[in-house]
Amino acid sequence: MSKKTHVEDVNREIFDKKDKVNYKFKSQKGLTPEVIKEISREKNEPEWMTDFRLKSLEIYKDKKIPEWGADISDLDIDNIITYIRPEADLQSDWDQVPEDIKNTFDSLGIPEAEKNLWPVLELSMIQKLSTII
Repeated sequence: MSKKTHVEDVNREIFDKKDKVNYKFKSQKGLTPEVIKEISREKNEPEWMTDFRLKSLEIYKDKKIPEWGADISDLDIDNIITYIRPEADLQSDWDQVPEDIKNTFDSLGIPEAEKNLWPVLELSMIQKLSTII
């Protein structure tokens, strides 16, 4: 059997950098039915999507933490903010993207070629990623 990978074995220096986040909305910490409903309301999602997310939460809660892969036993899901809506509006042109977002791309080492795919990537996917504060 192969040896487990431990999170502390990974050099996370570039990923653990925190930038100031300018946001229009920030969910409460944790992953509860109330937080899911709050996020669904904020995103103006249809009821079926909210129901799907709530059912998924129940499945998640019924599962054991996997014993394979990295050790995540110290993960504190109650201290994670799962959704932030950024202050920046959606842009389809890289030149119109706010400087702070461009700087984040640079600090993560994202290649110029990928930056040029900006219209294809859709800013919404990047701006609405779950954020850990």
